[in-house]
Amino acid sequence: MPPPSRANNPLLAPWVGPAGGVPPFDRVRVADFKAALEGAMAENLAEVDAIARNPATPTFDNTIAALERSGRQFSRVNAIYSVWSLTMSTADFQAVERDMQPKLAAFS
Repeated sequence: MPPPSRANNPLLAPWVGPAGGVPPFDRVRVADFKAALEGAMAENLAEVDAIARNPATPTFDNTIAALERSGRQFSRVNAIYSVWSLTMSTADFQAVERDMQPKLAAFS
């Protein structure tokens, strides 16, 4: 599945503001979560795959540091997902959780 457009999904947009930015809670809709989570997981897996396939001799920077830098998009989307799960758990969000929890468990 190709990652959803960052322009169309506030969960995938860069965070703006002080200290690395703030989550766009005011623009997020329940319908945004599934595509954002799936896209961010795919992006993270692609990042790890690129590290594993790097033909250069492994170094701290191109292996360990690269792994530490990977998954930034997933971490941000998952942070907002977790907040919603704990504080805004409506029936429509619970439907997303039922669909996504097995996928998130497999991803982890």
